Amino acid sequence: MANARPTARIEGARPTLVEREVVTLSALVTDPGVGDTFVNYAWLVTANSPDGTEVASGNGTTFDFSRPSGGIF
Repeated sequence: MANARPTARIEGARPTLVEREVVTLSALVTDPGVGDTFVNYAWLVTANSPDGTEVASGNGTTFDFSRPSGGIF
């Protein structure tokens, strides 16, 4: 297969978190095409607000996020 769309999945996400509870997210990316590699991963958590305030960010295949008090993320 010369080129195919990659598929991505985030594991560890839950619909609700208790304040200050830590969740670990993992990126699972596969691509049946040849020659494609994935070396850069970027995570961004934003508040569900009109301005989408950044709450946390990180890099790598895993990301730990601790929900601050209040808000929807």
